[in-house]
Amino acid sequence: MKYQYPIKNHKVSCEFGKVGSWQCGWHIGVDLVGDREIFPIAQGVVESINSKGKSYGNHVVIKHDDGMVSLYAHLSEVKVKVGQKVYLDTLIGLMGDTGNATGVHLHLELHNGAYKYPAKGSNPYTATWIINPLEWIEDHIVTDESEPSEWTKVDWDWCKENGYLDGTRPHDALTREEMAAVIRRIVEKLN
Repeated sequence: MKYQYPIKNHKVSCEFGKVGSWQCGWHIGVDLVGDREIFPIAQGVVESINSKGKSYGNHVVIKHDDGMVSLYAHLSEVKVKVGQKVYLDTLIGLMGDTGNATGVHLHLELHNGAYKYPAKGSNPYTATWIINPLEWIEDHIVTDESEPSEWTKVDWDWCKENGYLDGTRPHDALTREEMAAVIRRIVEKLN
């Protein structure tokens, strides 16, 4: 499953897990500032709009294909509808300051399986269904795998020209057997 940041040029304004005056006693999402256009962190289906309470202001909940559920809150404008399939390039809304917000930002949450607000007195270690969204995204971030990166193009061309690789792009990751085949071909060419 491919993930991305929901906004470009993001900066964290409130960390996940911070202790504070929230109903449960801690911040169950992450607050981001940056470009105002909000995109889904992964493809999925819009599960609900404005259904999780007035504190979130205008908000969108998306159920992702891998079972994760993301919530995007304090939007000035919602650009999707319930039941709509969303992709990485679908504009879901604009950053705002609706609900309990002290300034324009995106509040992003990530829940495993279903949205569930944690009990008062809980914490990130006891409410294990709530995931730190930035850590999750960073572990699952999408990269453009259609072409070799700029800094490797010279090496890529050299490998093709010298017969080390045939020019076709392997799938997402090499298996250990495929890597062994590449190494063996290189060693055999060197000998």
